[in-house]
Amino acid sequence: MRKPDLLKALQTFSSIVAEKNDIAAKECQIIDKLNRALSQTGYRIVPIEGRSMPNRRGRPRGSRNKARAVLPEASKNGVVKRGPGRPRLKKVA
Repeated sequence: MRKPDLLKALQTFSSIVAEKNDIAAKECQIIDKLNRALSQTGYRIVPIEGRSMPNRRGRPRGSRNKARAVLPEASKNGVVKRGPGRPRLKKVA
C-alpha cells in the first residue's frame, strides 16, 4: 500500500528538481546577458551562491611574482624597517 505514495513522492521530487534546474538555467542566461551589457561600463554580476562562472584567464587576484617582490632594505644597524602596524613586544629578561 505504500508503493503509490512512494511513486507519487518520487514524481513530485523529480518535477521539483527539474523545475529548479530550469530556473537555474534561466538565471545563468540572465546573468550572462547582464554581464555582457554591464561589461561596457566596467561592472559585472557575481552570483551569491557557489555556482560555476567561467574561469578567469591569467593569475588569480592578489597574487604577484614573488621573485620580483621588493624587499625592504636594512638600516645602518642591520634591522629591517617595519611598516605601520602594532609594534613587536620587547623581550623581558
